[in-house]
Amino acid sequence: MSFTRDPAAAVCEALAVYLAATLPTYAVLRGWPESDVRLDLAYPVVSVFNVGALADETIQPTTLDATTLALGLLTIAIQLDVWAAYRETLDAAVQAVSLALQNDLPWRPALYLTATDYGGRTFVVTRENDGPERDGETAPLGQWRHTFTLSASIERVATYAPPVVVSIDTPVTPS
Repeated sequence: MSFTRDPAAAVCEALAVYLAATLPTYAVLRGWPESDVRLDLAYPVVSVFNVGALADETIQPTTLDATTLALGLLTIAIQLDVWAAYRETLDAAVQAVSLALQNDLPWRPALYLTATDYGGRTFVVTRENDGPERDGETAPLGQWRHTFTLSASIERVATYAPPVVVSIDTPVTPS
């Protein structure tokens, strides 16, 4: 297992891949749209990126397997924006994204995914809040936006080499 990738990048990548597979007619961007590039909004666009620093809560080390320890719980703030050319299209896209963010219904209203490039660890994405852009700056340009603020939790892990125990069996002969 490899844990060399930044966990925030691994979580955002897994979320983007999941959304692209779940919403195949949407364009999924990894990161904020470039300011000098006009979005092609023939279909809704979803952008995924982490915001802020990781929150790291130290826990009692737990052995996950022979060479892996869980040392903490990371909380990653994620912003997910949905863009569309028209308000009606945006409303339908927001509904589709809302449903995609809950793949464990009816048991738990959250999204459970695997970060394949972070040791295959499972992470949980929960919705903190969401709402449409209120200032309407981009609406005259034909770009309507709705922002989801999400929180993802994943274990902070480390790999280690177990100590090598050598047994030397030397017969002792009395002199």
